[in-house]
Amino acid sequence: MIICSSNIKELELEGGAMEWNLNSIRNLRAEERKAALRRIPEQYLLSEVRRMVEEMQTLNKKLEETEAAIDEYFKPVEKEAKILMEMQLQGEERTMKEMVAAMQEQALLEKSEAEKLASMKCADPNKK
Repeated sequence: MIICSSNIKELELEGGAMEWNLNSIRNLRAEERKAALRRIPEQYLLSEVRRMVEEMQTLNKKLEETEAAIDEYFKPVEKEAKILMEMQLQGEERTMKEMVAAMQEQALLEKSEAEKLASMKCADPNKK
């Protein structure tokens, strides 16, 4: 039988039928108080856990808000950095194209010189 205050009251009302004496009722009430005292540490622990969970949720929310504020703060800087990087890449690409063009021009000049020399040697085999 589970002991609770409603059971005790029923027993008190039915006192004659069950022949409970005053000591039995006192014992039941004492057991009920002991059970309530045993539940107190559990309730305390549960309340502490709830409090800690709420605290962690609050901290997580603040962290998310802080991250959002940091992202918003650095948006202009990131935009400028992106523009600078694109400009640098365009400059490097332009330099590379200029170097390729200069190398091609140099190769054409060298080829032209080689052809000139070859034609001169073929035209005048006696000259060295």
